[in-house]
This record gives sequence, C-alpha cells and structure tokens, in this order.
Amino acid sequence: MWQMLERLRERPDHEKRSVALLLAGGLTLVVVLGWLITLPGRIASVGEETETLANARDAFAPIGENINLFLEEYEKLQGEEGGLLSEVSTTTEAATSTQDVATSTSTSTAPESAGFEGAEMVE
Repeated sequence: MWQMLERLRERPDHEKRSVALLLAGGLTLVVVLGWLITLPGRIASVGEETETLANARDAFAPIGENINLFLEEYEKLQGEEGGLLSEVSTTTEAATSTQDVATSTSTSTAPESAGFEGAEMVE
C-alpha cells in the first residue's frame, strides 16, 4: 500500500487527480448502493411508525376531551347573569379602586411640605 502511494506521488498532477476522482466516485457508489439496499426495510417501517403515532394520539385524546369540557363549563359560567365570573370581576375592580385610593393618599404629601427642600420623591 505504501509503495503504491509512493508511486502515485511521483506521477504527474493530472494522473493524481484522475485517481482521486476514481476513488471518490467508487466510495460514493458504495454509499449509494448501501442506501438502496436498506431502502425497502426503511419504507416498510414507515407503516409501523404511522401506527405508533396513531397510538400516541389515542393516548392524548382524554386530555383534549377534558380541555373541551373545561371550555364548555367556562362558557356557561361566563354566560350566566350574576354568575361567578361577574362576581370575581366586581371584586377585582373594587380591590383595584381601593388600592388606587390608598396609593394616591400615601403619595399626596410632598417632601417640600415636610421640611425637605430640594429632595426628590422616589416611588
């Protein structure tokens, strides 16, 4: 093998390129043939993968049903007059307005009136 490489090194560049092209083509041919030989087995396994995906969808079906049930109940609650959702929003609005009043009263005292001239208010 080493002797063949030594003889190849002594040859002109165009012959070296021809040998390199031949080796690269041969290696590519071997890879393509290997791919073609294993192709039928891989195509047959696609059917098995499709079946596996269908089983996975079936496994998650109850979750989707529960989400749909939740959404239906949510829409029922939202549609009722005086239902839970309107009470929650009223309570939230009242709490927000109470918080706004508390914030405005606590920030109404200016630092200048407390004897701190030139001080900046930090929130």
